[in-house]
Amino acid sequence: APEESRIDRVARRDNLPRDEITARIRAQMSPREISRRGDFVVENTGAEEDLIERVKFIDRLLTLMFAAGRT
Repeated sequence: APEESRIDRVARRDNLPRDEITARIRAQMSPREISRRGDFVVENTGAEEDLIERVKFIDRLLTLMFAAGRT
């Protein structure tokens, strides 16, 4: 998700000051690095229903790969 969305989400959830939230974000791996290292990247920029469908798709894909012995 875009950084501003992440900040807003954490602020609502944890009631933390903005400077603390941004410090925590800066301490994490960059989104680019996460994408580079991950086998799958789930974009979380839309509606919750879209996120659920993306996760279900990856779950089905991994289930099929595991059943086929491709892990």
